[in-house]
Amino acid sequence: MNRAGGVWQVAIGSQRGGQPGQQENQQPADDRSENPENRPGNLDARLRQLLEEVEREGALDGPGDRHWPDFPGFEFAWETAWNDLRSGGNRILFSSPFVSGERGIPINGLIWMGSKAEMLDRVRTKLDTRFKVLKFRTGALDMEDELSLLRELRTRFAPEDLEIRLDANGAWTPEEAPRILASFARYGIHSIEQPLAAGRPDHGPAQPHGDHPPGPR
Repeated sequence: MNRAGGVWQVAIGSQRGGQPGQQENQQPADDRSENPENRPGNLDARLRQLLEEVEREGALDGPGDRHWPDFPGFEFAWETAWNDLRSGGNRILFSSPFVSGERGIPINGLIWMGSKAEMLDRVRTKLDTRFKVLKFRTGALDMEDELSLLRELRTRFAPEDLEIRLDANGAWTPEEAPRILASFARYGIHSIEQPLAAGRPDHGPAQPHGDHPPGPR
């Protein structure tokens, strides 16, 4: 471990050699916070204890039960460095086709609100630019027109060819949401963002697949 200014550089090596696992943790400079991590000296003292343990035992087996509840920033760096070591020290914690550059992440083309004709025209523009994911704000049209728009799209494009996402922007009540979600579910909707207003204690989860309507995102 090395400290440069307010940044701790955590590096964990293996007795078998190879690249070490690494991660940085920047300590906040504001010592007025109630967070112990922000008060000078506290983290330094804990790290000295850790280094003494390493010198005494010769090695550490892993993160184990060494949790740092008073120092969440350092705990994140500590666990990340261990995960980096386990994955070969190549700064790739979780390999995936995206990380290796084999596959991208689909980005949705946003369809702005308007009349049905205007929205269909915007859909054609996005499809012409090769978007495979479209996102609509619900509530721009009445319910029947919105369902008609989705029905028209689904007559041309199956769910595997065109992913449709919706954003309700918290427009529905808990009482009406199940009925509306069930209506949309017939058209292979990938997800519906914020069906209920934020902060509602009665905001329960909905399931996105099977016999259930799409769930909140």
